[in-house]
Amino acid sequence: MKTDKIKTRITILSLVIFALTFSAAYPQGTDSRKGSANKEKFYLGIVLSPRQTSIVNKEFPTNLTSKKGNSMNFAFEAGYFFSKFAGISFGAGFNPYSSQLSLGSYNVRYDTIDNDIQPESYEMIVDGKNIVEDQKVAFLSVPVSIHVKFPAGEKLGFFIKGGISFDIPIVKSYNSAGTFSYSGYYEAYPITLTDLPLYGFPSNQSTSVNGSLNIKSFCMSLAASGGATFYVNESIQLALGLHFYKSLGNISGYSPKSTFRLSSVKNDLRSFMAGSSSANLQAVGLSIGVKYFLR
Repeated sequence: MKTDKIKTRITILSLVIFALTFSAAYPQGTDSRKGSANKEKFYLGIVLSPRQTSIVNKEFPTNLTSKKGNSMNFAFEAGYFFSKFAGISFGAGFNPYSSQLSLGSYNVRYDTIDNDIQPESYEMIVDGKNIVEDQKVAFLSVPVSIHVKFPAGEKLGFFIKGGISFDIPIVKSYNSAGTFSYSGYYEAYPITLTDLPLYGFPSNQSTSVNGSLNIKSFCMSLAASGGATFYVNESIQLALGLHFYKSLGNISGYSPKSTFRLSSVKNDLRSFMAGSSSANLQAVGLSIGVKYFLR
């Protein structure tokens, strides 16, 4: 946790120092473009970001295969350029992520008690195969960013933007499916009971579960983008670039236990995230924006 806080402070401090240094190195002067820099201080805008996303579940007991998802991030923003080259913005938007995780096979054995007739200890054996889980998480995000722009003519320019996004989860779901077999080994006899669904030991049981993920109530992400800008007229500017998001720290609210079991009985299937040490988010895609400068 301390490491995450230090990283966040260093990131913010670096962005601020860079913006202020750039502003000092290039003091505000006369803009050759019609509609001078004085008229380009305040703006309202919208940013769309089609992207690939991943929800990384770390250190699950068995190696998982992960497939990235696709999503559309959008945000409204308001900004102020305090010099010809540097500014700051605040926004609010919808920030979704998805991933598909899969596991070819799963096996766990653990001791338990049979209380049907009299308490009797036995070993439960759970075998799973072809387990697939779709995870979806979406946030109400409030990004705060530092902007640096590089004019390259009357209409064309370049920009970089970076900052921190403060995220509150509003979607946190998973859908899992797989095939499971349950057996019981009674050492006292000894005998293994299998393919006996009436006694709690079904074989090749198809299981599908829709559930809710345990996500922290507040998360933070590093947000960055960069690209080119083009003025349509004196008030409207278009921007096209690359977009990057990465969570700062663990988003999972689970407390992993050494006794975690993906499934214990028929129709029981927990999320991979519940058995992982932590979960992180990452997204890469395009950034398409429109700014309207207030006259």
